[in-house]
Amino acid sequence: IWNNIDELTKKYQIVHLVGKGLLNDSVEKEGYKQYEFLAKELFDVLKITDFAVSRAGANALYEFLALDLPPILVPLGTNQSRGDQIENAKFFEKNGFALVIQEDSFKDLELTKVDDFYNSLNDYKNAMIKYKDEKKVINNVEDFYNKILKEVGGK
Repeated sequence: IWNNIDELTKKYQIVHLVGKGLLNDSVEKEGYKQYEFLAKELFDVLKITDFAVSRAGANALYEFLALDLPPILVPLGTNQSRGDQIENAKFFEKNGFALVIQEDSFKDLELTKVDDFYNSLNDYKNAMIKYKDEKKVINNVEDFYNKILKEVGGK
């Protein structure tokens, strides 16, 4: 992200969650804001986000699917994890939810690929919505409440 900040901020506004102790004070650019982490603000930021660039941990992927937020996924390799992120990313890619870039290729990612992904966001979102409809995924409190009532014989 930092290596391409000038080009990226010509087209995109970026909120960059870098992790504890990893702020880069040398990067200040209009359209770019970095944080170590976000707590209660994270949901609000995700709700106004067009897409995410993220690792492929299960919690993040669940949030992306729940919010119909297509990600570009950069899974941790087996040298850094058990390989579960690679499997998670494959699932998202196979179902048309995400673009997957392997970590060793990410630094060489051409911005045209990001632009192509951005131009296809509706396809990714529609795939997420269709999957959730077909699988009857509960995605909100009202649906969850109604399912519980149905299961226990409520109204």
